[in-house]
Amino acid sequence: MGTLVVMRGGLGNQLFQLAGAMTLKDSSEALVVDVSVFEPLPSPNDSLARRRYEVGPIVDALGGREVNLHLGYLRRLYSSLAHRLGRGSGSRRLLGHTVVLGQFIDSSLPDACAEELWPAIVKNMPNPITVVPGRQGVHVRLGDYRNNPQVYGEPDRKYYELSISTVLDERTPVYVFSDDEADAVAWLSGLSGVHGYRFIGASNLDPIDSGPSSWSGLWAMASCERLVGGLSTYSWWAAWVAARLPDSPPASHRVLPSSMPETFLKPPTGSVGLDWEINV
Repeated sequence: MGTLVVMRGGLGNQLFQLAGAMTLKDSSEALVVDVSVFEPLPSPNDSLARRRYEVGPIVDALGGREVNLHLGYLRRLYSSLAHRLGRGSGSRRLLGHTVVLGQFIDSSLPDACAEELWPAIVKNMPNPITVVPGRQGVHVRLGDYRNNPQVYGEPDRKYYELSISTVLDERTPVYVFSDDEADAVAWLSGLSGVHGYRFIGASNLDPIDSGPSSWSGLWAMASCERLVGGLSTYSWWAAWVAARLPDSPPASHRVLPSSMPETFLKPPTGSVGLDWEINV
């Protein structure tokens, strides 16, 4: 018997699915990760084509292995079915195996398996990550708002104005992490409540490693002494990692939305939450 993870989504979602599997699986069970969803698609313009399987080193450190069911062009249907079947608990028991489907997002899972998961994540760090005094960052995810506006609406201006003015120092540049850096910098610079702040794209930071940009960005966010997260599991994991660093600043230096839509994900231990309003 074993635990099979039907992996999908970006880095944040992949880490949650892995945490779910680690929490559910018996110590004697094997960890198996299906990466079929990340097969190349016929159309490079498909939104799923931008996703990459990025937790391979973590799976290896946990003693797991990858398999590929070779669904090829059926990947979109497969991903959709996995999402629908995975709602609720996010897992099913099939033929004696635990199958983790969907996103399986739950703020309690990483802490529940931290004894195994954290050393595996540390092992994947290019160098020991440390908090950089004076470095501050903000994460603005724009893709969801453009691709699915009926669900996400637009980024909450009040949330960003309040969290930035409360947590970040106006005298120090603020590095902006985003899937569309230039637009995010322009959007933040146009907020009426934070006119005195200077926003700079995080690409101006020296890269922490030469690996995939998602991991490099996560390490850089975790190294910020002060961080304002966005409506994203990516921000969530950066804050979770930051809270576990030996030189971690107080929780009041990290702010995330108090609850994310659909999943109702709460901020991780070691961070504080502020209300996020969905404006559709």
